[in-house]
Amino acid sequence: MEPRFIQYEIRYSPILNFAQYYKDIVAKYLALDDATPNIANFGMFDEHIVMVFLSSYHIDYRLDRLIFRYEGDHKLIYNSSGATKFFFDILDETRKLKAFGKVKQTTIQIKAVGLLEHSNKLIVEKFKSKFFQQSTLDSILTSTDVAITIDRAEGAKYSNLIFGPFETQDIAKQGISPLKSDFNKDLNGNGLMCSYTVTEKTDKSSFSFFKDTLVEMISVIQNIKIE
Repeated sequence: MEPRFIQYEIRYSPILNFAQYYKDIVAKYLALDDATPNIANFGMFDEHIVMVFLSSYHIDYRLDRLIFRYEGDHKLIYNSSGATKFFFDILDETRKLKAFGKVKQTTIQIKAVGLLEHSNKLIVEKFKSKFFQQSTLDSILTSTDVAITIDRAEGAKYSNLIFGPFETQDIAKQGISPLKSDFNKDLNGNGLMCSYTVTEKTDKSSFSFFKDTLVEMISVIQNIKIE
């Protein structure tokens, strides 16, 4: 399986006067030809902006969090001058605000798909055979809606991994391509899908921290196979 959607969220202490400052911070990015701003809750306490970039990523900037959403080749965001550059530049500018407190939590979510040239029925059978014992197989023999969920808590880190067979109609249902990008236009057919989320209570929020965690998560996903 390969990533089709990646989201990185950094949560920080609420900036109570956020609406006074965020426009100055993002102004230079909105001058770019491929950037479109969407301001939500204008004039309200929780006013915020989502910047949509035609190169298939969004930056969602709020008083208590900064979110990067991406649909594209994951290898292209391993470079600090790539798609994440604006995201981390905005974070750096936010840290300079007098009202900024500290980073409190980070969350990375990956949604991945592996397309297979098999019928859904055969994929489900292969999935059951590989991941379930015979006693369990007997109880779910006729079910075509099967998945495995693995939760793990270790210190300040919590992870949730869900994977299983899918059909075309599951793409929208499971939110595999929320940005509806050209990168994901080929998502028709059957295969395996996965949602992997890692949340950590930490003040770490550097590009290297993001990259190292992402690489580790993708390695786990790529090792989920039925043949």
